Amino acid sequence: MKRALPVSVLLLWCAMAVAAAAAPSIPLSDVIAHYPFDDTSGNYFVDAGSYGNNATFYRPPYVSEIPTLDVANVAQYGLFGGGVALGTQNVNVGIETVPHQVFVDIPTLAGLPGAGDTFAVSFWLNVPNWTTGYGMVTAYNHGGLEWSIGLDSATDSLLVWSSDGDPSAGTDVAQIVTGGLTPNAYSHFLIQFDGTAGVTNLFVDTFPVADAGGTSYFWGSTEESFLLGGRIRTDRGLGGLTGLLDDFAIIGGEVDSGQATELAWYGAASYAASHPGTVIGHWALDETAGTTVQDSSAGAHHGTVHGYDPVGDGREPRDVGPASVDGVHGNASQFRSGWNEYGLVETPTNMPAAGDDFTVSFWAKCPDWVNDDALIMTQNLGGLSFTIGLHNASNGIIVRTNFGAAQMKGITLTTLPANEFAHFAITFDDVDGIRAIYLNGDLVAPDVTNGWLAGDDGVVALSGRIRSGNLDGYGVEGALDDYAVIRGILTEAQIEQIIAGGVSSIVSVGSVPGDTGNDGVVDATDAAVVAKNWLGTVAGGRLDGDFNNDTKVDDLDLAILAANWSAAPPVGGTVPEPSTLAILIGACAALALARRR
Repeated sequence: MKRALPVSVLLLWCAMAVAAAAAPSIPLSDVIAHYPFDDTSGNYFVDAGSYGNNATFYRPPYVSEIPTLDVANVAQYGLFGGGVALGTQNVNVGIETVPHQVFVDIPTLAGLPGAGDTFAVSFWLNVPNWTTGYGMVTAYNHGGLEWSIGLDSATDSLLVWSSDGDPSAGTDVAQIVTGGLTPNAYSHFLIQFDGTAGVTNLFVDTFPVADAGGTSYFWGSTEESFLLGGRIRTDRGLGGLTGLLDDFAIIGGEVDSGQATELAWYGAASYAASHPGTVIGHWALDETAGTTVQDSSAGAHHGTVHGYDPVGDGREPRDVGPASVDGVHGNASQFRSGWNEYGLVETPTNMPAAGDDFTVSFWAKCPDWVNDDALIMTQNLGGLSFTIGLHNASNGIIVRTNFGAAQMKGITLTTLPANEFAHFAITFDDVDGIRAIYLNGDLVAPDVTNGWLAGDDGVVALSGRIRSGNLDGYGVEGALDDYAVIRGILTEAQIEQIIAGGVSSIVSVGSVPGDTGNDGVVDATDAAVVAKNWLGTVAGGRLDGDFNNDTKVDDLDLAILAANWSAAPPVGGTVPEPSTLAILIGACAALALARRR
């Protein structure tokens, strides 16, 4: 049975003490988990809170980390010498063959096309089925210019897009109908790009063809790169077209009908000889061994063959460094929804339980706040489940929990600028459930009633949800910074302080053990808290006065209180020696303890 320790005993030697006004700061022990995302190495996001809730970063490799592949695995026949098999291809790995996503990475060096340039792209392509094939032939992002070419099964067409001709994306694209082409046979394509005029001429097997006039197109690469058989995007995978590619070339200037025929009949090497200085890049793709494909032009933009094994090279604990980007307070971490990346708290400790009051605070930056489906945080632990995420049907952020009166709330984000950091704070309590939602420090009235279901029991995760042991694909597309779960209901002033200086700015750096109010001294106010909760215990949580976090308030906590009585915050982590008053308090405590039944 819980027996209250008389407050009079603990206050005997401190009747003249006056409690200092409580500061808006909080003790570090109230920081359940805090990910500043300032890590630049290691396989996990360090928890700057009290309980070591580090989050392991599970991700596939970045494109720059994908292993090279010996071209012998994918060398095929071509129209002019050899060709190369790209997209999903079986690769010999020891005694078995394993599907790999094969692509060629070409360095974006000087001499390649840039914004406003006029050039043509010539290549031979062979796919098993021209109406069901789907994926990227090539994606280019360099010198202020983006262009992409891909085969689309929905339109039975080869889709071509250029940022020069279509800066708003989707209003001026070229479409070549491919449904009538012969399966498993090479066809030649020549596409003319004319700066801001966009795509001006299209040739298939030496014949000029009309633009079919569609508006569909393939999104290209979001970072500087030039890939054959794929693209680099955070919100999509490689997406390479499965097929054979041969004699890929970029020709400077205008290419007329006769020259298009010359390229198709005799190949780019012959064309380069008869038209000196016009070939910007030529990848014959004739190699049969090694990892390099040669560019025979003067530019020498030699490419490298890579093979990505989605199973063997898939999500596993990997270095956080490549994901580190500029944040609001130091660094942030970029999450790639197209690659299903997430952080997993392997051993959740002292996380919020059902009925606890707590606050979640974080910064997020997303390219689209209203058309994305993404889980920012999920917890299903200690009788408490809660989720925070974006939802396209709700046009904003939605929150869900399994206790309290309001178990689903959300706010629309239609006016929130894309690709800019915004701060969110959500408070939870045992009566209201979801108590309040703050956006950039302002309390916002909920206008949505919706929420994501939680994942598996026992799981706490960042960016995504694990159900039946598997990530179900709802990862964040964007960056997170300064994410924290904090015990208690933060005030608007405290939230504003976090916005201004980060979570660390609200934590008392020099807090003294035994200082329940975090006012910088251990005094009568703290003794009253210990007395109130004397011999109390709590499973999976924490009582005020439990200074050593062993789930109960007892003589060990009283010793901590006595040792630091009237202490100022420690300098350099050193706790002052006990004063005479502290010794007397300790003696008094000993007498009280001796009388326990």
